[in-house]
Amino acid sequence: MRRMLTTILASTALLAAATGCVPTVDVHGNMPEQDVLDEIQPGIATRETVSEKLGTPSTIAMFEGETWYYVGRKTQTTSFFNPKTLDQRVIVVRFDGRGRVDAVDTINGDAARPVQIVERETPTRGREYTFVEQLLGNIGRFNNSGRGRGGGDPQF
Repeated sequence: MRRMLTTILASTALLAAATGCVPTVDVHGNMPEQDVLDEIQPGIATRETVSEKLGTPSTIAMFEGETWYYVGRKTQTTSFFNPKTLDQRVIVVRFDGRGRVDAVDTINGDAARPVQIVERETPTRGREYTFVEQLLGNIGRFNNSGRGRGGGDPQF
């Protein structure tokens, strides 16, 4: 009986450890299948058609508004390790002046360039207070006498 209990506990522990190492795949953004993109025909499809097929764009071109961008990334994470990018792409939909699709392009993750993050902070004016200074600094600043609302005692 004791041997059977030990075997069951060991099997359960091994199974729990094995399931902790199963990778999970997450999709962030919009990653439409190629057949959905093929349904968007230049010269025929409109903004409404694109919106129905692909949803709301991740961003719209700042100046003309005639270009929609759909950004997506598929990652795989195994237990506590950093995620690994499996697929990354940007779908670019350009419209003509009449609101019809002019072109649909796909930019793969291979074209991505790393961005150097700047670690410095923008200086601000004034003084930085500690948490305690902030709490104690407000003592006595609030007056309940009503002077801030027209002054004096209330008249009934």
